[in-house]
Parts: sequence; C-alpha cells; structure tokens
Amino acid sequence: MTMPFGYVSPEQVMKDRADYARKGIARGRSVVVESLYDAADDDSATGGPDVGRRIWPTVAVVGVEGVRFVSDDELREVVEAVIAARQGNPGGAR
Repeated sequence: MTMPFGYVSPEQVMKDRADYARKGIARGRSVVVESLYDAADDDSATGGPDVGRRIWPTVAVVGVEGVRFVSDDELREVVEAVIAARQGNPGGAR
C-alpha cells in the first residue's frame, strides 16, 4: 500500500517535535546567558557569569517532564560560546 504524498508517520512527527524542542532549549540557554551578560554589563548590582571564578547563573528548563536544572558544565560551554561570539561583536546579537 502506498502512502499519500506528504504523509508523515506519527513516530516521525514525535521525533521531529523532540528534535525541535531540543534545539529550542539549546537556543533558550544561549538567550538566557546573553541576557544576564547584558544586564550585568548595564547594572553593577546584577552578577553575570564569571568565567575566571567559575560562577555560573542558575538556569532551569521547565517542560512537560518537569524541571531540570542545567548543569555547570553545560552552562560553561554556553557562556564560553557567548563570550567568544562577543569578541568580534561586543554589543551582542542583533
């Protein structure tokens, strides 16, 4: 039996949704770190990520499965990527 043009199995739909969610979470972590970085730059009372002393913000991901705190190792990678991207563009993403 042939499937109609454009048919996608339910399993593939669920896999695609999970992939999109993972990508969204990854992008969300970056946005959170960039926002804290900017806030700390503009306001001395706001502490941003401190690479030298390895002080990271607390970031949690909330989803249908519940709450998951992002590990320090994951945050370190995100912070380092944000700082590296800012080397050529100190004003941040535009």
